[in-house]
Amino acid sequence: TRDFHDPATDAVVRGQFLSYLTCRERLLRLVWYYRDSQTSSPGPQSDRAFVVSYAASIELFARGMQLVEAFDGHRLAVAKLNEGDPSWGIPPGVYDRIRRNLADARALNAMTTATSRFVSLRDAGSLPTGGAWPRIVERAAAGADVASVLAAKHWHYAWDAAVARAVGHANEGYYAASTEISTWIGDTRIRARPDNRGLVTPEQLESVRARLLPGDIILERRNWYLSNAFLPGYWPHATLYVGGEEGIAQLGIAADPRVAPHLAAIRAPDQEGRRRVILEAISEGVVFTSLEESIGGADAICVLRPRLPRARCAEAVAKGIRHAGKPYDFEFDFFSTDRLVCSEVVYQAYTEDLHFPLVEIVGRKTLPPIEFVRMWTTERSRPDARFDVIAFLDADEEAGVAVERAADDLPATLDRPGMTLLQQRPDRTPLFLTAPVAALVALLSAALTIRVWRRTALRRASRA
Repeated sequence: TRDFHDPATDAVVRGQFLSYLTCRERLLRLVWYYRDSQTSSPGPQSDRAFVVSYAASIELFARGMQLVEAFDGHRLAVAKLNEGDPSWGIPPGVYDRIRRNLADARALNAMTTATSRFVSLRDAGSLPTGGAWPRIVERAAAGADVASVLAAKHWHYAWDAAVARAVGHANEGYYAASTEISTWIGDTRIRARPDNRGLVTPEQLESVRARLLPGDIILERRNWYLSNAFLPGYWPHATLYVGGEEGIAQLGIAADPRVAPHLAAIRAPDQEGRRRVILEAISEGVVFTSLEESIGGADAICVLRPRLPRARCAEAVAKGIRHAGKPYDFEFDFFSTDRLVCSEVVYQAYTEDLHFPLVEIVGRKTLPPIEFVRMWTTERSRPDARFDVIAFLDADEEAGVAVERAADDLPATLDRPGMTLLQQRPDRTPLFLTAPVAALVALLSAALTIRVWRRTALRRASRA
């Protein structure tokens, strides 16, 4: 019944589930540590070892069934429990794995055999007594009932496990295909510049660098990328400025357990020897990049600074860094946190303080980067506004430069289409009417026409 899009709720779920898995791991250790008792020399010591192992296995099966039954039929809860999260040390697919274990016929047979041995010891008066043994024996005595319930539900668990496995394989294939397609779209630029440079100049980059503080949110745009046509709004990318090792030290979070494991990655210079100061989700995953690599290739950028005390910004940066190393989410789904998109890094960092509302796109709740501009535009005259605009460099594609503009010019970007060739300025020729773009559109149209004609011809030939 919870809203799993809320990072606070996500943290509660992760914490509770980690507690469950820790107890489960301890029980498994007991079972395996004393598992050889059934083949060791008979006697009181062997019997005591067996009772410990048997009681632990009963607890494992009982709690496993409790977990599976509690969430059976609750699709979203099961999906959340199946998510892996390396920052919490939780592997993927745990719920399904526990259900598969309950469906294992070998485990059921072993449990039935162990129950028979326990009954024999009880009837012979050979069960251990004194100290903590009465509690352990009492739990082991429930083994017959647990085995009976497990046997009755065995085929139900087996069926559900088989269905989950089939669906999982299908989803893996779908995600792999969508990843390949999305990566190709994201890397395809239909109009290139010399050296793939952006409109933002090195001098402008240094000017922006001097104004940045750790915790700032940077929106970016690169013109002419095919992916812009599939993303809502003018601003397709959002990043979090962490400031590198110096910024981490400035915020006082270097020893934070969410940050410390990632310090080596932050300290390591990129391939060009530049400092890694940006946390962003790109096709390679959630990674640390340099300012030159991130906004150095951009055509337009906007820097937003949350109106929060520095201590809260430090907490937000620590929350964001915790997700470093996770893969990119090519499904753009804010429900899951095992994979993240660019704006989700910012969302996970700040929404508990700034309460970002999610929007529904194609049936999924998400947060396109353009929404940050919409929030600022709506709130800019209010004392409770969430952001201040620190810098806005606007792309002037026809002039081939990025122009620094006032914050009041930023709202105009809300009305611009994502596709570069559809953008226009009132005082200039629309980009889609210029000769190069017209030629490009004609070429694409011709290619599409040929492709459709070829498929039609092949279909007719196959029918013939």
